[in-house]
Amino acid sequence: MPKHHTGMCVTDLAASTCFYVEGLGFRVVTDLHPPDEPVAAFFGLDAPLDLTVRFLERDDFVLELFWFAASTDASSASSRTMRSPGLTHLTLTVDDIAAAAQHASKAGGTVMPHPIPGSAILVRDPDGLQIELLPTGFHQRELGLTV
Repeated sequence: MPKHHTGMCVTDLAASTCFYVEGLGFRVVTDLHPPDEPVAAFFGLDAPLDLTVRFLERDDFVLELFWFAASTDASSASSRTMRSPGLTHLTLTVDDIAAAAQHASKAGGTVMPHPIPGSAILVRDPDGLQIELLPTGFHQRELGLTV
């Protein structure tokens, strides 16, 4: 089954856009502003939502950012660990993981301590989601995958 996109909620659309565009090389594709009532019902939320959905793209990966302007819930993923149930991280391949981590840091991300030299660096986005940076071709070389 082909993948379509990965969606996530952000607390600051501008900061998250800066991180993913300036820090990790995504581009903004489009913004949507769907009507509150059908979306609230679909998501099982109470209106008003004042939702902006921003689609970003990098290579063949599409990231969907949800920003609820009417929300008062400012919870963060910063306390999530690799043992927390659910999505633990996103992985992106880059030509130079050290340079990518530096760009991500300058764009509002946090570089996590203890990288695996030459193999992997973890950074957190402005909301605390972990992003694993791997060198281009890592999966094919290390795991024998053809993804």
